[in-house]
Amino acid sequence: MDDAKGKDTDPTTSISGDLGRLLEERERLEQILQKKFQKVITVVFTDLKGSTSLADEQGNLAARLLIKQHNDIVFPVIERNSGVLVKTMGDGTLSWFAKAHDAVRAGMQIQAEVAEYNRTKSPKIPIQIRIGMHTGEGLVEKNDIFGDVVNVASRFESQANPGEVYLSEETYNAIEDKGEFHVRYLKNAALKGKKEEFRIFKAFWDPAEIESDKASMKSYTVEEASTSAILTSSGSHKFAKTSTQIAAETVRPTPTIVMEGVDRRKKVIPLTKDVMGIGRAPDSDIVLEETYCSRHHAQITLEDGQYYLEDLESKIGVSVNGERISRHKLKSGDEILLGEIRLTFVEPHESAKSEPVFGDAEATVVMGIMRSFKLVVRQPTGELTEYPIASDEKILGRLDTADVTLNDNVVSRKHARVWAEGGKAFIEDLGSHNGTLVDGTLIPKGEAAELKENCTIQIGTFRMTVLNALDKASPSLFTPPESKTIADKVKGFWDKGKK
Repeated sequence: MDDAKGKDTDPTTSISGDLGRLLEERERLEQILQKKFQKVITVVFTDLKGSTSLADEQGNLAARLLIKQHNDIVFPVIERNSGVLVKTMGDGTLSWFAKAHDAVRAGMQIQAEVAEYNRTKSPKIPIQIRIGMHTGEGLVEKNDIFGDVVNVASRFESQANPGEVYLSEETYNAIEDKGEFHVRYLKNAALKGKKEEFRIFKAFWDPAEIESDKASMKSYTVEEASTSAILTSSGSHKFAKTSTQIAAETVRPTPTIVMEGVDRRKKVIPLTKDVMGIGRAPDSDIVLEETYCSRHHAQITLEDGQYYLEDLESKIGVSVNGERISRHKLKSGDEILLGEIRLTFVEPHESAKSEPVFGDAEATVVMGIMRSFKLVVRQPTGELTEYPIASDEKILGRLDTADVTLNDNVVSRKHARVWAEGGKAFIEDLGSHNGTLVDGTLIPKGEAAELKENCTIQIGTFRMTVLNALDKASPSLFTPPESKTIADKVKGFWDKGKK
């Protein structure tokens, strides 16, 4: 009797039974915490030079007054540019910005206002500040921020000289309108605690220094330009070349871009400049007429003999060979997709081939159509919700942390996933309880099924379809609500079982 009683009360039995549920709950909480608190931010450090030595020489009161004058300038600028002041650290500050553009502007304004204060007030001890910033993922809490992005930003600040604003390449790439600022690549530097070198960019804020820098860049000889970088009038950085590179380019045929528009007509564009702008603006080197393209959509730059494609924070993005990119090293045959406009990068040795692949005198590479897609979900209310389908998968499920949340008890926590690859869209059922239907057919669990445009997907009571990213979604795409679908029957069975 006692043995039976002991067996019934053995705590390991309930613990073992609950382990799976506890692990699921832990995973759910971790996803919620990550989704709620982790975000891409630009972290900014400022550091006031000389306050420690001033305290030694003139006492703590003088040093405290200098710090107050520093704070009276820095704090309002951070707030005015939508920044969040996290903390002060003696004679420095730590803040973060949701947009890199705001962070760079704030850094430049701080230096400009400090210079104006020193000029008009003529203090015995002038204020001298150095500023550094970096962009990346961080954990943002109410009163603090965490992550490697903070450490790297601190290292950039320590690299700067008083009066300078240093930013990382990640921050530079995240600037929305590069034409607003005069920023240029400065140097590579090893940062404390980091194995690889980082590329350091400098934001110029003094009008006189900006003009001087532009003039000195224009007057560089080949020898002086061996390791320098400049910013063009359109805000795009380019890297000056060594005399060896320049000599090589005099006998090197020019690479080309083969552009094919919506009308399928092709145009060959030689890359005759180190920086080629792509966009809707009339001053672009490659002008795009489609209204969904940004004015300054992307750019191709020649850096140390290599061509790079960079997305300039465009609205619809840039894809290379079906993959969404922010910056990409180009190789011959790369297919660039801007909406339905396709550009193909062709190196000179490719264009020198005797016969093009399809006998097209202008194109020497396969010009396959790389389409982009979106998932359109019809909510139970009839509202349509759209999600882009890209190479990075999207999870569909009942969890709040899912990329596409389907709030229905019939739907599994992680029900299915969708993604794009090679110009096609796919879906896979992740072992759900009630299955996933595509055009009325239950797809095998764990197997990828291709999604054709205008197909019908059913998960629980939710109806979905796949469209070209540029097509407009309409409620008429879906089965009218009054028709009894398989999903409706499953839902009815579920509701009946709960009664």
